[in-house]
Amino acid sequence: VLTGFCNAVLPIEITLTGNKQDNGNKLSWTAASINTKSYQLERSNISHSDFQVVNSTDHSAASSYTFLDSKPPAGNNFYRIKFMDLNNKVKYSNVVLLKNSTLDVSFYPNPVNNTLYISITNPVQIDYNIEIFNARGQRISTKVFKNIQNAVIDYPRTPAMQSGMYL
Repeated sequence: VLTGFCNAVLPIEITLTGNKQDNGNKLSWTAASINTKSYQLERSNISHSDFQVVNSTDHSAASSYTFLDSKPPAGNNFYRIKFMDLNNKVKYSNVVLLKNSTLDVSFYPNPVNNTLYISITNPVQIDYNIEIFNARGQRISTKVFKNIQNAVIDYPRTPAMQSGMYL
């Protein structure tokens, strides 16, 4: 049984949470300990590497912190908290992924009888290379669609596509 003030004995952990909002990405965390000196919110667009500081704050009497990343880059944004204790020992929180993309793709029907429909919603026109692979990983079909923005693409089933699962 531990009684009294034990922050120097127990491990320090911070859990970072985040959600996408209309005006940006909102990140929140709770203060780990009074032994924490500072917090740095870091962001990366390249998986779990190359983190850059987007906000710094010193530990205060507040028990919880929030930050709104009002201009996150498009694509995947990985966030973590780097925190330093009074002895300058650095620790990291969990990593949170928030996706900033207006691309929306859906496929139907499932299962496909004669035609696969691919619905694409994207604010910009781009080219798509759509490939279909069988369960063995063999490419069955490849088609390029030019200047697609908001469209439904008809992808007819070919004689090479026997019954089965496809990617």
